[in-house]
Amino acid sequence: MPQCLQCQRNFEIPDSIEDVDNQITNKIFACTDCNKNYKIMLTELNFYKKMNLRNPIYILDRNCGKCNSQIKTTYTETSASFVYCQKCYSETVD
Repeated sequence: MPQCLQCQRNFEIPDSIEDVDNQITNKIFACTDCNKNYKIMLTELNFYKKMNLRNPIYILDRNCGKCNSQIKTTYTETSASFVYCQKCYSETVD
């Protein structure tokens, strides 16, 4: 698989979301775990700033609280006693 020459593999994450410049939305990043490329959208960055979300956000392995399938989430077991996969969540809110 060819490597993306524009990808940022070693990006210094500022301590505060307010210190993140909007130019970050022009960059392509590569996940350090799976090497997949991703971008941060301006609306996403604005949401993080508005909510004053802390950097970085860690992705955790958990199991769905309904069907027990393995999922990825930002919620720790101490911050949320259960989380649902997308399918179970959709069935619950419909």
